[in-house]
Amino acid sequence: MILQSIMLIPLIPVGIVVLAYLLRRPEVAFALFLFSYVLEGGVMLPWFLNLTLILFSIAVLGFVAQLATGKKNNFKLKAVDLWLWGFVIILFAGSYLAPDPEAGFIKALRFTGAVFGSYLLARIFLDNPVQIYRFLRTIFVSAAIICSVLIIIALQGESTGRMFFIDANPIPVATFFAVGLILAVIEVLMPFQKGWKFDRVLCAILIPVFLYGIFLTGVRGPLIAAGVGLTIFFSWGFIKKMRPHFRTASIATLILAAAGLHLFREMLPNIAAYSPTALIEGLSTIERLEQYALVASLFSQSPLLGVGTNGFVQLTGWAYPHNIFLEVAVENGLVGLIFFVIFLSIVAGYGFRFLTVYYPFLTESGQKLGLMVLTVGIALLVGRQFSFGLDMHKDLFAFLGLVVNLPLLARLELRLHRKNLEGRHELQKNL
Repeated sequence: MILQSIMLIPLIPVGIVVLAYLLRRPEVAFALFLFSYVLEGGVMLPWFLNLTLILFSIAVLGFVAQLATGKKNNFKLKAVDLWLWGFVIILFAGSYLAPDPEAGFIKALRFTGAVFGSYLLARIFLDNPVQIYRFLRTIFVSAAIICSVLIIIALQGESTGRMFFIDANPIPVATFFAVGLILAVIEVLMPFQKGWKFDRVLCAILIPVFLYGIFLTGVRGPLIAAGVGLTIFFSWGFIKKMRPHFRTASIATLILAAAGLHLFREMLPNIAAYSPTALIEGLSTIERLEQYALVASLFSQSPLLGVGTNGFVQLTGWAYPHNIFLEVAVENGLVGLIFFVIFLSIVAGYGFRFLTVYYPFLTESGQKLGLMVLTVGIALLVGRQFSFGLDMHKDLFAFLGLVVNLPLLARLELRLHRKNLEGRHELQKNL
C-alpha cells in the first residue's frame, strides 16, 4: 500500500488539473458519475475511494459554485417533481413494512441519494443547451473509449462467453455502449452544418464498434432497448422528414446494418445468445419468469401497500424482479405504483409537448439535442424492463429530468433566436 501510494505521487498535479476542469464543467463530472461503476471497472480504487461518490461530490460542488458566481438558473418547481418526491416518501414509509426495516430504509436512502439526486441535478442545473450537449458528448466519448478498450482486451486473449470489462457487471457495460450507439446513430443522421464531416465519419465508424462491444458482453436487454429507442427515432424522422435526405440515409443505414449482421454473423461473439431460442428458453428468461411468478404471489398477498421496500429480496432471495414496474408494485403496492406511473406519465407529457409544440420551430441543433435526450431516455426505460434494481436507475432518472427540461430549453432557444432576428433588423435599419 505504501509503495502504491508513492507511485501515485507524480499523478497529483494531473489530478489537480482534472479536478479544476471538472469543477468548472460540472456537467462533465455529472456524466461520468452516471456511469462511474463501468468507468472504474467495478473495482475498488486505492485507499478505498469510491469513484461514484467522488464524481457526485464534484458535480454538486461545481453546480453550486456556478450559482454562487452568478450563473442564471431557470429552475421552477413543477408538479412532476412533487409526484416523484411523494414516491420517495412512500419508499421510506414502505421500509417499515419489510421484514427487515433497516435494509428497506437503506434502499430508500440509496434511491434518494443516487437516483432522486441525479434527477434533481439534471432538473435544476442542466438548463442550457451547451451544457447538455457537453454532457452527452462526455457520455459518448467515454463509452467509445471503454468499448475500444474492451475490444482490444478481447482481441488479445482467447475469451469465450461473456466478456467482462475488468470486474464490472456486463449489463451496465452493455447499457453504456447502447447509449453510445444511439448517440452515434443520431449524430450521423443529424449532423451540424459547421464542422460536421469529421464527427459524422467518426460516429459512422463507431456504430459497428459499439455493436461489437455489446455482442462481446453477451447481454441482450440493452441491445433490444437501443433498437426500440432508435425505431421510435426513425419513425419520427420519417414522419417529419427531418432533413432532405433523412429517409434515404435511414434506409441505407438499416440496409447496411442488416447486411453487416448477415455477412459477419459468424464473426460476432456470443451470437447464439441472441437467437430466438435462447431468448425464449435461456436461463435468464427462465429465472425472470420465476421472479415474475413470485411477484404475482406476493402482490396478491398485499396489493395496496406491498411487502415493503427491499422486501422482495428478503422474502425470495432474488435481488430484484428485473422489471422496474413489477419491483415498485410488489414492494410498494398500488399506492407506490400509482405515484410512479403518474410521474412517468407527466414526464412523457413534457416529451410529447416538446415534439408537438416546440420541435418545428427549433434550429437543427435544438431538434437534434431534444431527440438525443428523448431517444436515450426511452431506451433506458425499456432496458429497465429487463434488469437493474430500483436504486440503480440514476442514469434513467437523470435523462427523465432532462426530458422535463426540454420545453424550457426550447423556449430559451426560441427567445435567443428572436433576439438575434430583432438585432439584425435593427442593424439593417441603421444601415
